[in-house]
Amino acid sequence: MRLAIVGKKCMEASRMDALITEDVTEIVVFGTKGISSIAKKYALSHNIKFTEFLPERKKLFGKINTEQNDLFVKYSDKIMEFGNNRSKDIKYIINHFRKAGKQCIFVISGELAE
Repeated sequence: MRLAIVGKKCMEASRMDALITEDVTEIVVFGTKGISSIAKKYALSHNIKFTEFLPERKKLFGKINTEQNDLFVKYSDKIMEFGNNRSKDIKYIINHFRKAGKQCIFVISGELAE
């Protein structure tokens, strides 16, 4: 299963052991500074495939690239968000995960919610 990880850099990689299930075969991130570096460290240390979607901005006014966000949603099976301070990109991605009927897991202050 491909697990997308998004959000803020709010917890240590060792805490991910309790949150990431054994059926995860790939960790997918959006390539922002937030939780991406911790997710990459976790994936590499657990021999899990790691895929990074590098964000691209449209040239006009820095608007979000909806086509790229749609690819991120289609590629991933489930999403885990850390923190609750969402950017426009993350709001868009979460809404489209929900519309696709994919599981969304939210980790706020170390607590899980769906």
